[in-house]
Amino acid sequence: MASASRLAQRLQQGDKRAFEEFVDEFGARLQSLARRYSSTQSDAEDLTQEIFIQVFRSVHSFRGEAALSTWVYRVALNLCIRHSHRAKPEHLDMSTTTEIADESRRANPERCAAQSELSRQVRGALDTLSEQHREVILLHELHGL
Repeated sequence: MASASRLAQRLQQGDKRAFEEFVDEFGARLQSLARRYSSTQSDAEDLTQEIFIQVFRSVHSFRGEAALSTWVYRVALNLCIRHSHRAKPEHLDMSTTTEIADESRRANPERCAAQSELSRQVRGALDTLSEQHREVILLHELHGL
């Protein structure tokens, strides 16, 4: 955690190299989180960029009372939630999802059916939770927090 604390200090001082290290450290995880709240890959990339901009703009407010990763995920999650409330269903791009699903079905239809059923059950269970509890489960199970 000392390196994360030092990274936060360097970010607060405006060190450009520190921001590059930050992107290397958190980029993939933040993009994964953004994909969960976006309907398209393009939206996820835009949302990830928004997250990085917001972190850059507000890093001075990081007080070190929590881990840097905790603070970053809170900033990211707030933006993701706002994004999902703004998203409109008519913008869903199902072509990529359909292509991937078609390839998977042809490769192993039984496995695909089992995964599909499990996904349906998990989504159903998640839908019964409050938004706050759903976020906790997703952050823990999908992002290891």
